[in-house]
Amino acid sequence: MSSNAPGGRLRLGRGVVQANVRAARRARPAETGGILLGYRDGAGIVVTDAVEIIDASASPAAYRRRRRVAQEALDTALTREHDALVGYVGEWHSHLGRQPASRQDRLELADLARLAGDSVALLVIMVRDRQHQLDAHIATPAGVLPYPVVDMINVLDARLEILGRRQHA
Repeated sequence: MSSNAPGGRLRLGRGVVQANVRAARRARPAETGGILLGYRDGAGIVVTDAVEIIDASASPAAYRRRRRVAQEALDTALTREHDALVGYVGEWHSHLGRQPASRQDRLELADLARLAGDSVALLVIMVRDRQHQLDAHIATPAGVLPYPVVDMINVLDARLEILGRRQHA
């Protein structure tokens, strides 16, 4: 899964974002979040799926991902995954209103990248009334990259890209 090339592009599956927005709306007035699945390439990170991890103690201003519960959810998701290149690539959570990732969010992202030894994404879904915005970040073991380029993609296209890479390997 390691690319060793910390690209600054984050490609998000449209369905992933839509599912995360729905989860964020359902969780209101509390925050929610979870883990991102996908793969890394020389350009950055491709997110093909997301898993919601419920935090029973979440509030309108806090969501905490429990490590053990997240690992169990990741293990379960990966047993259903048909592509060996897909794995953990990051975290997502919601914020109410227009609050982007906090300083604490970015510090935790940097810690996760150091622990993973590779680039890790953070996607914050900001929900307010009927609108939503995305705040995205990528961190490498060396630190958080400023302002990644974010593209919306069809997950089928991303999976075909994985297949294409495998055929050339």
